[in-house]
Amino acid sequence: MSGHQQDRRRLRSWRRWLLKPELITSARRTPYQNRRRREVIYASIQLARIPFLILTFVSLLVWHNWWLTMLFLIISVPLPGIAVVLANEKGQKRTKQQRNVYKPALARKMQLEAERAAALNATAPKPLTIDHEEPEQP
Repeated sequence: MSGHQQDRRRLRSWRRWLLKPELITSARRTPYQNRRRREVIYASIQLARIPFLILTFVSLLVWHNWWLTMLFLIISVPLPGIAVVLANEKGQKRTKQQRNVYKPALARKMQLEAERAAALNATAPKPLTIDHEEPEQP
């Protein structure tokens, strides 16, 4: 295999990691994907607050510029609240095609299995410890 082909193959593998495929279907995000997206948004907004606070102190202590200090402070103060509001959003709404199904037989079966497991753990005999001493030899 030539060096050119190896380079192209390496580039193709990096492209897979860098570029995410576009969603071309009507599929919805899973609840896990919604939660993960909201966590990333929350973390990035909270991390964006740190440079604004640093710039606030630098503009006050080094540059002695009160207007710039107030601007950075006004930007950095509401960021945590905005992050919390965005992180607490519900995500995608359910469509009418998605059925909300409750299966009582499955719920009863799972509850019965949990009760049996708890009963087995509660009635299991505890192991006995036997103290043994070696007799002294003359």
